[in-house]
Amino acid sequence: LIAVVMRAPTPKTRFNEAKLLLDYGFNTYIYKTLNNKNDFYQTVNISKGNKNDVNLIYEESSGVLLKKSNKDNISQNVIINQNKLVAPIYKGDVLGKIEYLINGNIECSVNLIADDDVSRKSATSTFSYIFSKWYNFLR
Repeated sequence: LIAVVMRAPTPKTRFNEAKLLLDYGFNTYIYKTLNNKNDFYQTVNISKGNKNDVNLIYEESSGVLLKKSNKDNISQNVIINQNKLVAPIYKGDVLGKIEYLINGNIECSVNLIADDDVSRKSATSTFSYIFSKWYNFLR
């Protein structure tokens, strides 16, 4: 927080006015961290991959400066792109996003990215999987 007081008649007056501005700012506003970069958000299912799921992490950190009276009025809207949940998926691919809303207005959004690679199932791995299921079933 920075306070600038111009045209104060004396240094003491300038100091007191700057102090009042800073006190107002610190007493009225708060910085709220919404998420941290690379933190886990959730796991999503992947189709046609050598793994069944992948973790979504935040692409970047975000936070907002807001009035203390609004600190509990934050909501989030999660958008997962279902069309992209098919292998192959590479680490860092954007699979969705989170929009943070304050009183219904979008303040910021953060991409949700894959934290690992998921390669596409090959024909041999699919055949091996089916064979092992049948073998275990017929035992």
